[in-house]
Amino acid sequence: MEPSCKNCGAELHGEWCHECGQRAMKGRWTVKSAFTQLFSAITNVERGFLFTIIQMAIRPGTVIKDYIEGKTRPYFPPFRYAFILVTISAVLTVWSGIFDTQQEAFSYFEQADQTESQAVFQQQLGEGIKRFLNLLIIIVLPFYALSTWLLLRKKGYNYAEHMIASIYLVGQTSFYGIFMVPLYFFAPDMMTLSMGVS
Repeated sequence: MEPSCKNCGAELHGEWCHECGQRAMKGRWTVKSAFTQLFSAITNVERGFLFTIIQMAIRPGTVIKDYIEGKTRPYFPPFRYAFILVTISAVLTVWSGIFDTQQEAFSYFEQADQTESQAVFQQQLGEGIKRFLNLLIIIVLPFYALSTWLLLRKKGYNYAEHMIASIYLVGQTSFYGIFMVPLYFFAPDMMTLSMGVS
């Protein structure tokens, strides 16, 4: 006897019900399946997200080339990929104090030449950037793609294809940025030293 859909009762012939579209539920709910459902609901991440992270770390050129050439099924969509990783990275950067440390380092170099109004403006600008850090990174993507398209025109890829490559690369860079947060907690002076402030 074939299993039936728990929603509409139709006979199942795969992972999805051909009548109502519900995913076939095998067995009972478990803690693992509940957490998987929660994670999926929050990020809408199912198949391909971790695979894409791993493949972008090992073979970024292959992932980008495959996706551009139409082999999209194994990979997580580029915009969602970048948006999730950029958001996590930005939230952790602000929450951990890394952003504030970087702002202090930049203002250290400019203090001698600034008027009071310039210092106030820089402070307000820094707060605005801090509030919308993840969106600013996303907004810069079209300009980043434009610059790579102009520099690499002879490769034969169009602007949209450069956009896909840029989005994947920014997402992966943000993933690596996530690992800076624990490093900051273990060696906070390292951030300051890396910017040339003693």
